[in-house]
Amino acid sequence: MDFEYDDDVDERTIDQFAQIIKNHPFEDDDIRNVYRLLVEGKDPVVLHDMFAFDFRESDIRDSRITRLCKSFDNHIFRIQFLNGSVFVVRLNSERSYLTEIEIINAAAGVGVEVPRSYFSHSAGIDIGKHTYYAMIQEHIEGKDFLYAVKHGLISTSDKEVILEEMGKRLRLIHSVTHIDGQEQEDLRAGFFSDALDLLNNERKTIIENGISTLEDFEDLYSKLDSLRDAAEIFGGQAIGLTHNDFHPKHVILNLDAGRPVIRAIIDWGAAEFTNTFFDFALWDYWCGEDFLVDSLMESYGMEVFSSAESKVIVEITTITSLINILCKYSQSPDLKASQLGIWQRLRHEVQQATY
Repeated sequence: MDFEYDDDVDERTIDQFAQIIKNHPFEDDDIRNVYRLLVEGKDPVVLHDMFAFDFRESDIRDSRITRLCKSFDNHIFRIQFLNGSVFVVRLNSERSYLTEIEIINAAAGVGVEVPRSYFSHSAGIDIGKHTYYAMIQEHIEGKDFLYAVKHGLISTSDKEVILEEMGKRLRLIHSVTHIDGQEQEDLRAGFFSDALDLLNNERKTIIENGISTLEDFEDLYSKLDSLRDAAEIFGGQAIGLTHNDFHPKHVILNLDAGRPVIRAIIDWGAAEFTNTFFDFALWDYWCGEDFLVDSLMESYGMEVFSSAESKVIVEITTITSLINILCKYSQSPDLKASQLGIWQRLRHEVQQATY
């Protein structure tokens, strides 16, 4: 099987991918069989798009399989046929893709460019010693925004235009109120309290790993604990469909047109109804201030961020995101350098906040 890694993946991350590959081994024919099963469309396969899948057995047998090592949560494969057709096969050992597909369809319904979803399997498929939910999705050609910027494929003016368009897309995403015809409610009303409880649960690990001293942890936790009331008051004022992993690698561009344009926003597996400021906080965390430019904020609607209440929401959301990321990495000793950096940034955000 061929393997394709992110262009900017470091050796440590490759080692982690190697462990995932070892724990979840797949043969080319495993992926071909999943493709056959889905395309046949028999129960419990769900059809999501009226796209004609007309492939002979020889086409499937001669297809080329590439494992796309771009996600820790999904096992993602590209299946490429001799006639040039390309699709993505996704496998997940923990959850089905039905909710994600409903969210993708809702985003498409308000005009956001998303990957088309063709088939999914609503029950598990046994492969080796694991059971996986499966899905066939459109393969999006193009380069992600971060790659295009880092490799000088877009100019400064192009970048600003794209960021303006991204702000408009975010506004559309956050405007979604119904999924599959059902009005949605905030699924994470206590997002800040949940994060503090998570941080408290990881207290021992964080201290034992040398990320923080006990005194430093107690001091920071005490300051964070005093914000519970503010989070309860302000945290519910910006609720909507949130991508929740709004990352420059998840914005795919078409660079072959006269001017770069957004091809699709991908990776909707973490999307849910919660505080929409998470999308800005995560973008800022992953990219730094150079990427969070005025054009993005202005195209979204600068007035949304101008009030004192909004500043509190931004600060609380950023702090929550940092806590969640820190706790996510706390069980990985190899990521100590990243944990130290996140801890220092968390302390800085708490000290600089205006609440």
